[in-house]
Amino acid sequence: MTVCKNRGIAVLSPDVNYSMQDFSVDGKSIRFGFGGIRNMGSYGELIIEERDQNGLFTSLYNFIERMSISHGINRRRIEALIYSGALDSFPGTRQEKLNMIDVFTGIASIAKGDRDNGTKSLLSTSLFTPMYDKFFTLTGAREMSEKLRLEKEREYTGFYVSGHPLNEYESVFKNPSIKNFYSIQQILPNSIDSEDGVEEDIVFENAFDGEMVRIAGVVQELEVRETKSHQLMANIVIEDVSASVKGIIFPTIYSQNVHRLKNGEVLAFYGKIEVSEFGTQFLVNGIETMDELMTPDSVANLTLYLDSDLSEARYEFEELMNIFEKSDTPNRIPVTIVMGGKTYSTRQGKAILGNTKLATIIKLQELLGRNSVQVQY
Repeated sequence: MTVCKNRGIAVLSPDVNYSMQDFSVDGKSIRFGFGGIRNMGSYGELIIEERDQNGLFTSLYNFIERMSISHGINRRRIEALIYSGALDSFPGTRQEKLNMIDVFTGIASIAKGDRDNGTKSLLSTSLFTPMYDKFFTLTGAREMSEKLRLEKEREYTGFYVSGHPLNEYESVFKNPSIKNFYSIQQILPNSIDSEDGVEEDIVFENAFDGEMVRIAGVVQELEVRETKSHQLMANIVIEDVSASVKGIIFPTIYSQNVHRLKNGEVLAFYGKIEVSEFGTQFLVNGIETMDELMTPDSVANLTLYLDSDLSEARYEFEELMNIFEKSDTPNRIPVTIVMGGKTYSTRQGKAILGNTKLATIIKLQELLGRNSVQVQY
């Protein structure tokens, strides 16, 4: 997955209509395979068999009915397919699909019994199949949070496929002081003079070995252990959008930040890169929240691009000013507004000032779109 992303090759979510048992080529992309989904095992081969024999699946109920009749699919596998995103192409959110499993498997069981007995009941007729998809509108279920959706997706596939928890922090990661994990683990060739001073030898080394750097990512694994002196320290695995890296947090730093260190938390770490025969690891010297990275001292300007339609742009302008005015953080960052092809940095003769608190940035992204909010460092 990491290699594909860093080479610009898209990895597509699993899909009951297009996935194979293993990872496969889909156009210029790679399609996630059934075999990579937790609890599926070789069952994906039966999905492919049904699909090849009777055509693509047309809805969640159509999938459950056909797989129940032909290969006895169970709830555990349906849940795995929902959480992994393999049923996203059908109507309904993932939460709505989870809520409908028992209803649809119950109806499918009746249909299977009727087929086995050579009879046909009202519920099992194809006339009512389109009606089952409309049940989604009756559940009233709200979609699970983005954080939970991605956590479940990673739990069942081992990866974030359809998105990443760090996407909303994109503006933070443009800070040049933050290094991505893929780059700090690269082993590159370097020329050195040979002992006789005539020829050059090529050695492979990590350019960041021994360097103090700042990184940021999601805490994926946290193992707390006790030292011989009965102090607590931790081994940690941190992941950004490019790769993951192992780190060590020694007792002093751990005790100062124990309240911040939780699985799933997004944090910034300052420390030393150490390369050994066991690979690259990160020795943590300090931990910061993402808000602490976005200080007035580190940010030069905030540029906001408004809608090309002037009436819509005026609405957006008033809304973003309300966001700044209602913020509990002092507005000290110069703001540049791009509207109707013109650039504005003052309002009624006064400089437009904002702040780069993450809550503010996220609200601005929701209002204007992620690409319309740019932070200059």
